[in-house]
Amino acid sequence: MRAKPTSTIRRSLLAAVAFYLISYLLLSSLGTYGPAAYGTNGVKFYRWYPRGISTGGVPQLVIGMVYAPLWALDRAYWHTQKKSHRHGYPRTDELPW
Repeated sequence: MRAKPTSTIRRSLLAAVAFYLISYLLLSSLGTYGPAAYGTNGVKFYRWYPRGISTGGVPQLVIGMVYAPLWALDRAYWHTQKKSHRHGYPRTDELPW
């Protein structure tokens, strides 16, 4: 017996959402804090950059737009600006990747 079209669509959507979340978690786990703004005395503050969001300091617009909602939530709740000064989190004074 064939699966109902709605159950196939539901499974496909669930798989797509799972892939979206898992792929972001992987990119975020490989990320680093990098400079977000410079002043006359150097870096003013740092921002979390998941792997691939920025390459050589140039934002990757397509991947950034795709993951923008998760990136915003990540920076608001997990990788906050305050945590960029704590030990244990990767941080670079150069632009990431």
